[in-house]
Amino acid sequence: SPADPRYSALLELVRTLDRQNRPVEEPGIGQIHFGNTPLVRGLRVIPLLQVAVLSMLIVAGIMVLGVRARAERERVWAGMAREAAHQLGTPLSSLQGWLELLAEREGDPVPGSPTDSARVHMHGDVVRLERVAHRFERIGRPPKLVPTDIGLSVETVVNYFRARVPTLANPVTLTFDRGEGPLVVPADRVLLEWAVESLVKNAVDALAGRGGTIAVRVDRAAGGGARVRVADDGPGIPAKLRRKIFAAGFTTKERGWGIGLPLARRIVEESHNGRLQLVPSDRGAVFDLHFPG
Repeated sequence: SPADPRYSALLELVRTLDRQNRPVEEPGIGQIHFGNTPLVRGLRVIPLLQVAVLSMLIVAGIMVLGVRARAERERVWAGMAREAAHQLGTPLSSLQGWLELLAEREGDPVPGSPTDSARVHMHGDVVRLERVAHRFERIGRPPKLVPTDIGLSVETVVNYFRARVPTLANPVTLTFDRGEGPLVVPADRVLLEWAVESLVKNAVDALAGRGGTIAVRVDRAAGGGARVRVADDGPGIPAKLRRKIFAAGFTTKERGWGIGLPLARRIVEESHNGRLQLVPSDRGAVFDLHFPG
């Protein structure tokens, strides 16, 4: 009866059941009110779980396709680089032969004369092209880390550029400083010189048409290993671009490819477990390459 305290509770239960399912009219009995069992309530969750699992599978599939696409692109680029290195071999051998023939025909020029200087630089260019071809062959292959005097390797790069930077109009001065004695770290010399060349080349480009100084220094790092610093007194890098300079394809040059700095970082960090960073400076651009000992 309505006076029974359980009556209101019964009515509330009936309303709850009716919200879940419409009551059934049974002749001779009346209305039958029923709700959802735990099994039915659990079944309602299954479509949501299916949608969630399907979404996860779609996302995972997209990620796998992206990884496969990147891996395929890297294989293609590595194959193209090795093919380019192979194609360079023939003209390089020919150039080396022409230089030897020129030396035989001209005899021994006076040391320090224009002819002698030109022949020395031509030979240096051929050697560098051979080194570049050898680098292309190394793309996509594991680095060969061996004990390397990092100061000697960096000095080789500096000496090459020093003979080729502008010295008359808007001269560029390239300096090199290293500590006493050899500084040996595990490194792949071919890749190491490639990374340093990329940074020095960028510094030379930054000083084009204005002149300035590029200072390269090799010293021991505070926590062990070695540090190579490449600093110039050019216009520097705007603050808004400092986070973008290591992105592949990003460049501020009209004819740049935007691969120099990303390549250098990849060589230092992935091949040598080191670190390449842009150091805050009041003038110009300063890059530090850290190589573990």
